[in-house]
Amino acid sequence: MYQLIQKSFNAVGITCNNADIARFESIEYEIQLAVSGIAMQTYFDKQKTRLLPMLSLSQVVTERDARIAQLEQRIADLQNSASWKLMSPLRVISGKVKALLS
Repeated sequence: MYQLIQKSFNAVGITCNNADIARFESIEYEIQLAVSGIAMQTYFDKQKTRLLPMLSLSQVVTERDARIAQLEQRIADLQNSASWKLMSPLRVISGKVKALLS
């Protein structure tokens, strides 16, 4: 896990020391447990023995397209929500402040 975290941070240009990685790893374990109810090590142990299903390319593309459509619908629902529309002025102001500070 350590190498994965280090490579991920390096890939986006973030340098970190061993303490940073250990802290991130600890947080990641807590999140995994909270979200899935499964301890991270248990998850990795199960993944080692699980065989990946064999899917045809057309199945993969079909599933990907369905997921994209699902996510696009979620985005559309969010953008059409009252809270999104009410927060629009704040997002505009926030963007302008960030641009001024950059």
